[in-house]
Amino acid sequence: MSLSNFNLQVTSSGIPPIVIPNKYVSGSAYNNSSVTVYMTFFYSDGSRMEYAIASGNKIEIENLLLTRIEIYTKGSDVGTINYSFILSDKAFGTPMIRVIPSTAIVSAVVTNTPLPIDIKSNDYGNLPVNLNARNQTALTLLASAAYTANGNGSDIDITNYDKAQVCVNVTAVSGTSPTLTVYIDGKDTITGAYIPLGNTSSITATGVYSILLTGLACKYIRARYVIGGTTPSFTFSVTAEVKS
Repeated sequence: MSLSNFNLQVTSSGIPPIVIPNKYVSGSAYNNSSVTVYMTFFYSDGSRMEYAIASGNKIEIENLLLTRIEIYTKGSDVGTINYSFILSDKAFGTPMIRVIPSTAIVSAVVTNTPLPIDIKSNDYGNLPVNLNARNQTALTLLASAAYTANGNGSDIDITNYDKAQVCVNVTAVSGTSPTLTVYIDGKDTITGAYIPLGNTSSITATGVYSILLTGLACKYIRARYVIGGTTPSFTFSVTAEVKS
């Protein structure tokens, strides 16, 4: 069964993910735009890998057990990619990913994987696939400071992660009947709207508070805080350990 075989216009927000229910996928994608196009393969065990396909480059995959493919560009770039994939219930060989440069001097870097390989011109570079790979990193959603009114932090890109352990570290509290609630919002990249994903209970004293998020599907999250009371002040930070 063919998953797709056509030219696709890709915007910075990408396209709706291509869902593949536990199928082995083989096929290729060719970037015939003037910008870099990114593809993220989501494996059946929850791990994922992102590949940057430079202009004029082709990526080939064989016998990967996937659940989803995302195709997108970054920034305000728009590109066109020609791709064709075949689905099967069974694997027919060793899993393989290969990026094939078609221009004189190009590079395609595999990111967010324990197998970082920089592929230069005329190097076909077969890449072994580690289906047990896990990505993990620490992020700062809000730097420690004294906050006295409602507000929010900047958008944080979590494209390569689907779980987060959020830590709210409150080190100072003052005011009359002060209260603080910290929310983690996900962003809808189509409308720009924010969706509450989780929050702390009402905080009235110093301490460490946590929010556990799983099954994250959004590209961006942010920290948002609501402060109440008379002349309230909370000194706190919001950090997160994220993983896939």
